[in-house]
Amino acid sequence: MLQTIRIEQERRLNSDSSDLEAELAQWSETDLPFLNELALLLLAAVWHGVERELIWLAAGHRAGGCELHSKSHKALIGAQQRAFGKRRQEFIAEFALTELAQWPTIEMLRLLANSYKHESSRRPRTELLTHLGLCTVVQRKPLKIVYGPLPDSLLFRRGLAKWLELDAGCDYCSIVEEVIRRVEQFLAAANDAIPQHTAFGRVSLRSFEG
Repeated sequence: MLQTIRIEQERRLNSDSSDLEAELAQWSETDLPFLNELALLLLAAVWHGVERELIWLAAGHRAGGCELHSKSHKALIGAQQRAFGKRRQEFIAEFALTELAQWPTIEMLRLLANSYKHESSRRPRTELLTHLGLCTVVQRKPLKIVYGPLPDSLLFRRGLAKWLELDAGCDYCSIVEEVIRRVEQFLAAANDAIPQHTAFGRVSLRSFEG
């Protein structure tokens, strides 16, 4: 999917239109926000992939030798889904997830997905801005920094890129690539840290890059 976004981005940037001014307006007002939207959808999907993997690992930890896809296995998956949704902090503490490599990136991903999916304005929530160390209020009160919707906000994209230790001017495709790299590190650490009592198998996020 990431490769598809890149191809579409190149196609739109390399248009041979003779009206350069109209083409630039089309790019900045329509094309770029659309491509950013696709990248943000991908990041939200990556977050849900992390959720599924953690639930899968937690169920495998409690499996006690039950067979894959059996009723007992399905019941374990359901129980861990509820635990992750309703008692997330207990779930995190039980498996010491905050001590694993790249945990701050996982938390960023959750907050980003929540802002994108649940904010009617699609602006970044204060929790996300605070996690990234981005200013929410300038020094000369009562003036405030007001971020635009996530697909449109250059200020937010630059802040996120810098937090990820990328060039501030990079595009969302580069941001997605870096996030996936970090998430793979986290999931590898989680697979090692959560003992398994049945061979449930593993999920890789590399499929998002194709």
